[in-house]
Amino acid sequence: FMLTSFEIAEGCRAAWTAAPEPPDAVIFPWASAGLLNGAAEWLAEIEPAARPGLVFNMLRPEPSWRISNDGREAYGDFSWFYFACRRLRSLARPGGLVFTAVAPRLARLISKAGEVDCRPAPLHKFYPSEPELAALRPAARPEGLSISALGPSHTFEKGWDLLPEVIGRVCAARPDADFFVQVEDRAHGEALSAALHAVGAPVRATILPGGLSTEDYFRRLISCDLVLLPYDSPVY
Repeated sequence: FMLTSFEIAEGCRAAWTAAPEPPDAVIFPWASAGLLNGAAEWLAEIEPAARPGLVFNMLRPEPSWRISNDGREAYGDFSWFYFACRRLRSLARPGGLVFTAVAPRLARLISKAGEVDCRPAPLHKFYPSEPELAALRPAARPEGLSISALGPSHTFEKGWDLLPEVIGRVCAARPDADFFVQVEDRAHGEALSAALHAVGAPVRATILPGGLSTEDYFRRLISCDLVLLPYDSPVY
């Protein structure tokens, strides 16, 4: 909580200093308790009259929260979240604090947990129609075993540290296996390439830094035999 707070406050200071002119509002599209507290830490350093409006969008419950199977009850440690919201309420200018959440039930939970007015703001997602998917589907399946590790962000729960060994083991057992791996940037791609060379086994892997367009993502998704989604976190 504190580490995230320090990092967020430092990032806000740097962005505020680098801005050509002070912004009227700052939007945080993926908020958490630590982020809220970091924003409060930074806001406290600005003169009240110059403080921008803040918008926080909540995508998921906190890791310490648990939701019942029917979605009607929530339990866990709400104290850190409440603490951060209380700080923000005391520091924000009148009308300058906005909370949104991607689902109505999550919005109600945020409102209760933080004693803030949180409104639903559904996350925009594009999903191709059946005809569009059919147009993206390859005419012929590639030979061999096609495996993709999609999503360029490097997070602990995605198991990126284990990926080189996984690729090496699979390719040793299945020489026909072909991997496609998204990475965050060129540096992560070079690190993964070096780790794969250190594995010692011959591997076939295409490494792509950065994101994919929606069409390319779905084209890749429907053309492979297996997609690795190794999320290991209670919030998922």
